[in-house]
Amino acid sequence: MKRVLFAFVIVIAAFAVGCQDSITTGPVASSNTQVLDNTPVNQILNFKGVVIPGSTETGGSGPSFNVTGQAFIAYSIVGPESDPTINFSIGTDATITPNSQLLPSGTIGNNSQYEIPLASKVGVIYIQRDYFVEEIGTKLHIMFAVAEDNTFSVASMTMDLISAKPGTSRTE
Repeated sequence: MKRVLFAFVIVIAAFAVGCQDSITTGPVASSNTQVLDNTPVNQILNFKGVVIPGSTETGGSGPSFNVTGQAFIAYSIVGPESDPTINFSIGTDATITPNSQLLPSGTIGNNSQYEIPLASKVGVIYIQRDYFVEEIGTKLHIMFAVAEDNTFSVASMTMDLISAKPGTSRTE
């Protein structure tokens, strides 16, 4: 009787294992799957926002500045598959206008190039650019984001406190 019971348990266990679905139900990482495309990307982004010197994001008090501009990005993934890098080129032109007539307006314009090691092709790549606004005496910080679908956007803009004397920044 013990042998029959043992054989019955083995048959049921083999049946249960054999009837399981072989479909993968969770995410699967594959080294052959690329989220960021190797095709070179060129995009132009018009952006605008309001910044308050010395505050983070949109909170804070004090004079505010309207930032209106355009950014151009070109990037491509280069190098061997085992050690890829991203070549970035970012050009930015913007006008910074105060909401108070007591403060001066300013402009920024810059072209820069980067080569960044690519740790993963999955996720969002953030690039922070810092621009000295000489007319106002401060720095404007713009955080750019490149998403998995190759879209380019401004993730955030902040501005340092305004220096007491134009031409210098408190963070220098």
